Amino acid sequence: MYCTPTDLIDAFGSDEMRMLTDETGSGEIDQAKLTRVIADAGVRMNMYLAPWLPFAVVPEALKPLCADISRYLLFDDVVPEQVKVRYEQAISYLKMVAKGDVRLVIDNANTSSNDLAHIESAGTLLSRSQAKGFI
Repeated sequence: MYCTPTDLIDAFGSDEMRMLTDETGSGEIDQAKLTRVIADAGVRMNMYLAPWLPFAVVPEALKPLCADISRYLLFDDVVPEQVKVRYEQAISYLKMVAKGDVRLVIDNANTSSNDLAHIESAGTLLSRSQAKGFI
């Protein structure tokens, strides 16, 4: 995931997130709905970011884009102009990344994995000199 439900709440406020997710009238933010919408936004983003996936560390520049796309998806039929503009800007940016016009800055300094491939060879089993004319 490129952002979290907490990121959406921090970016747009708990009142708006409650208004957009509380379908039962409980007065609470529906965290499950936020998670689903973020996942849907991530799927859209992955279409543009496919050549660079998977990320060892998600670039910070993608978090606000995911938030804007998620927020847009939370609105049903009537989307406020500002929300629509921010969605279109996010998609435009992703298109530029896909075309190579914009490069993502990926901070691999934070990756401390020892999960690296290690290849060893026991040596040559069969060589031309050992085959005596068969190869």
